Amino acid sequence: MLTDSASAIKYWYFIRLMGKEPSHLAAECALRTAPNLVIISEECQDRHESLKDVVHNICDVICKRAESGQNYGCIIIPEGLLSHISSCNELIIEINKLFKTVTTL
Repeated sequence: MLTDSASAIKYWYFIRLMGKEPSHLAAECALRTAPNLVIISEECQDRHESLKDVVHNICDVICKRAESGQNYGCIIIPEGLLSHISSCNELIIEINKLFKTVTTL
């Protein structure tokens, strides 16, 4: 992916990693592939980041690379990211409660 991204010089790849421990997979993939940004869910949770903060971090990386003429790159995002963001986690819990109520009717 990163070779393709650099050779095309116009694509951004957003890779969502799935699995039981997606942040561990994201870290391992980052060590092997050197993406431009890797998001670790637990770090976002520890820093009490909102979804807006995560999006701003992504945008900052893209803008900094664009300023240097590099309009391409790769960002690794773990599957469970939203469940580690407190406001999104609360929303997920509420949606699950609604689904349980609907299915028991």
